Amino acid sequence: MKKYVIVLVLTYITSSNVYSQSIYGEVHYSKELVNKSKSKANENINSYLSNKDYELKNIFEELNYILRFRDFESAFFVENLNFEVEENRYYRLALLLGGGGGSWYLDLKQNVRLREVEAFGQEFIIKNTIDDLNWNMHNETKKIGNYLCYKATTIYVVKNSKGTFNHPVEAWYTSEIPIGFGPIGYGGLPGLIVELSVQNIKYSISKVVLNPKKQVTIKKPSKGKVVSEEEFNAIGKEAMGNFRSKNSN
Repeated sequence: MKKYVIVLVLTYITSSNVYSQSIYGEVHYSKELVNKSKSKANENINSYLSNKDYELKNIFEELNYILRFRDFESAFFVENLNFEVEENRYYRLALLLGGGGGSWYLDLKQNVRLREVEAFGQEFIIKNTIDDLNWNMHNETKKIGNYLCYKATTIYVVKNSKGTFNHPVEAWYTSEIPIGFGPIGYGGLPGLIVELSVQNIKYSISKVVLNPKKQVTIKKPSKGKVVSEEEFNAIGKEAMGNFRSKNSN
C-alpha cells in the first residue's frame, strides 16, 4: 500500500486565519495503475494492459504530476518530460492513461476548463466548463493521510469509433484545504481533491506546499486551436477514418 507523505509549508500566516486569506501553492500527485474495472467499457483496455503492468508500474513511479494554484486559477501538468521520454512508447502510454496527457487549466471564477494537448499532428486547446462535471455528492468519508475526505462521483464519457463509453470517476476531497482544484481538470468541489480514480488509474497526493515564499504564477493555455470536446472528437474520428482509408489502399 502506498504511503502518503504530506508536507505543509505555511508562511506568514497564523493558525487562526490560515484560510481567511488568499491561498496559493503547489500540490504533487503520484499516479498508479489500480485494480482493473470489469465493466464492458474497459474490456479492451484491460486486455491491452494485461501484459504491460510491469513496465507501466515502473514508469508510474517516476512520474510526478504538479497542480499549481492561485486564487481562482490552477494548472496541472507532468513534471520534467523530455524528448527521449516522450519517444518511449511505454511512457507515452503511461502518460495518456487516465487522461494524463497534455496540461490542464481551471478558472473557477469564469467556470472554464481548458486542456492543452497535441494530437493528430496538431495542437489543440479543448474548452469545457466546470459545470459539465456534474458532481454527485456522497455522505461517505475516509481518512487519507492526515485529511478527512469526502466522496464525490461523476461520469467520464468517451466517444470513439467503437461507440460511447461511460466511465465512473471517484474523487475524495478535503474541506481542510478549501480550494476547488484537483488532477486532470477535475475540480469545483468544496475542497482539494486528495485522491482521484478514473478508468484504471488513481492519482494520489504525495506533497502539499501552501503559501510558499516563492510566488506562484498560473499561465493560461494559449498555444493551439480552441475547440469544444465535441469538435475534438469529430476531428479524431475524421483522422482515424483517413488513416484506415489510407492503409486499405
